[in-house]
Amino acid sequence: HEDLDTSKIDINLLAKQLKNLGISKILLHGHGETTIVDGWEDYANELINLGFRLTICTNMAKNFTDKEIDTLSKFSSITVSIDTLDKKLFNILRKGGDINKIMSNIDKVRSKNNKIIWVWSTVVVKETISGLHDLIREGLLQDVRIFSLCNFTRLNGVNLTHLSDLSPEEAYEALLEIEKLQIFVKSCGKILDPKAGLLETLREKCQKLTYHQQ
Repeated sequence: HEDLDTSKIDINLLAKQLKNLGISKILLHGHGETTIVDGWEDYANELINLGFRLTICTNMAKNFTDKEIDTLSKFSSITVSIDTLDKKLFNILRKGGDINKIMSNIDKVRSKNNKIIWVWSTVVVKETISGLHDLIREGLLQDVRIFSLCNFTRLNGVNLTHLSDLSPEEAYEALLEIEKLQIFVKSCGKILDPKAGLLETLREKCQKLTYHQQ
């Protein structure tokens, strides 16, 4: 990616160019967590006031100001990174993240606008599979529209089990659990969306199970 000094951007000129291209919705997302950028809410409010619908991918983990909460409440959709309700496991996956703070921030935004489309993005590892059902039930209570399941990217210092390291038997059980959850979520009128590579990883492992049984 290429660094860009946003303080030098002419928002009105940018808005005009985007509208000329027929763009009405903007994903406010850079390299990393958008809401740690100084003045991010000012840029967002300017774009909203110019008539754009905004969406964002955020971990919702910081201590937001009232102004930031108010800004987030004006977004048309928000994707939040939530992998598990287990406090210790969440802390490991999100390097110090506090699930209680995130849920509190979500509640603050929802109290100002209950029409936002919420998406939960969930990294799946061996350690989180058993808690997926509880996580999704909580999301349904929070009126989450889409549950996006993602494969784990190995990171230094994060000692968790990638799906490719599961035994064939474990992969089979994980695949069954995700398929059951897809049916359950669909019956609730919502969407469970396993991203590219996740199901393929499990199915590849399951083929080895079939081979051994033969």
